[in-house]
Amino acid sequence: MRTHEISVLSTGLNFRGTLELSDEAHIYAKVDGEIHGQPNSKIIIRDQATIKGVIHGDRITIEGFVEGKIIGESHVHVTSTGRVFGEIRAQTFSMDLGGTHQGPLHVGA
Repeated sequence: MRTHEISVLSTGLNFRGTLELSDEAHIYAKVDGEIHGQPNSKIIIRDQATIKGVIHGDRITIEGFVEGKIIGESHVHVTSTGRVFGEIRAQTFSMDLGGTHQGPLHVGA
C-alpha cells in the first residue's frame, strides 16, 4: 500500500529552480522557477508564499501571491487572500470573494 506524502516548503526558504512534487505540497516559501506536480497532485500555495514562474499540477489552490502561469489539470482555486497575475489554464476554476486574478483565463480547454 502506497502512503500519502505531504511536502512542506517553509517560510524563510528562498528557492530558485524546478520543484518536482508528488502527492500533496504546502508551499509557504518564495519560489522563483517552476513547480511541477505529478498526476493526482495537490499543490497549495499558502498566504505567506510568493511564486514567480510556472505552477503545473492536478489540483492547485492559491492563497498567496503568484506571478506567472498556472496550469491545473483538474482544478484551480483562488482563495480570498490569493493574488494571481498571469495566465490560468484549468479544467475547472473557482475564486472566492476578495481573490484577485489579472490575466488570461482558459477554462475547460
